Amino acid sequence: MRNHKKNKEEEVIKIQPNVDSKPKADGWFDQKDFLNGASNAYELIVTNFENGNKAALKPFLSESVMSSFEEVIEQRNANEEKVEFNFIGIESSEIVHKDLKSNPMEVTVRFISEMITCIKNSKDEVISGSLNQVQKITDIWTFSKNKNSKNPNWLLVATSD
Repeated sequence: MRNHKKNKEEEVIKIQPNVDSKPKADGWFDQKDFLNGASNAYELIVTNFENGNKAALKPFLSESVMSSFEEVIEQRNANEEKVEFNFIGIESSEIVHKDLKSNPMEVTVRFISEMITCIKNSKDEVISGSLNQVQKITDIWTFSKNKNSKNPNWLLVATSD
């Protein structure tokens, strides 16, 4: 009896993707796969930004976003500020806008994440954030990709909260 039940569940799982039989123009776009990649990029970008690692950021950012991030990192360095950072995780991510018809294509994602961020001055005094408090952060990021690009990565082209 147990095996019979298991097979029924497997059949349901196999049938499920065929529920929506209407062909879509953007059928190649896998939302779950995109959000997984975008979430990985989000963690990588936030972590490298907070740690001031400009070289690691460059392949994932448009020139304008890279320039903005570099300004903040250089200002922190000039002020001798030290960032203590711990990325806890992403609570949720959802696509809030998608334009796959234009070139470049754009997808905007709302991330809700948790992290601990503390910025200290040269005297080791906390000037922003807290070492003990988890902050819930909402970010809205727009990723872009040229349709003709052989690079599989989407670039971060805009950020807001």
